[in-house]
Amino acid sequence: MKSIVIPDSVTTLGYCAFYGCSSLETATIGDEIKLIQGNTFTNCTNLINIKLPQYLTTIDQYAFENCNKLATIELPYSLTSLGELAFSYCTALTEVTLPAKLQTVSRSFYGCTGIKKMTCLASVPPTCTNDYNIMSNVDKTNVELLVPTWALNEYKLAKGWNEFA
Repeated sequence: MKSIVIPDSVTTLGYCAFYGCSSLETATIGDEIKLIQGNTFTNCTNLINIKLPQYLTTIDQYAFENCNKLATIELPYSLTSLGELAFSYCTALTEVTLPAKLQTVSRSFYGCTGIKKMTCLASVPPTCTNDYNIMSNVDKTNVELLVPTWALNEYKLAKGWNEFA
């Protein structure tokens, strides 16, 4: 299976639903899905394109772990929570924009060594759970972090965000 379209009539995308589906290249997820459960797309090593639902609020732990050909991801405005290691080892990602409603993260981009630019639109720095930073196991000296100008000092003081140069 190279491509999947999950229709709007589907309301739940279960744990490990496409785990290890190494032939999957593209996925479109219907707008009724609010939660992508843990390990849903883990080890989909040829996944290059995914369209996330516009009303998605949560991407659970390990949801896209080791999707190492995923070069771009458009996170919807509605997203409030990025689970632990949600995009870990997605090494083809070079740029990520985090939506303004995002409230919590936890090592969500662990080992994503290709990211060179991260934009966070949230006025208040999202809480990094367990005192982890959003990009653990990545040298952040060459990663540009862009945040709202009025929130710059808050990001400089916030655990997990203060590690950016």
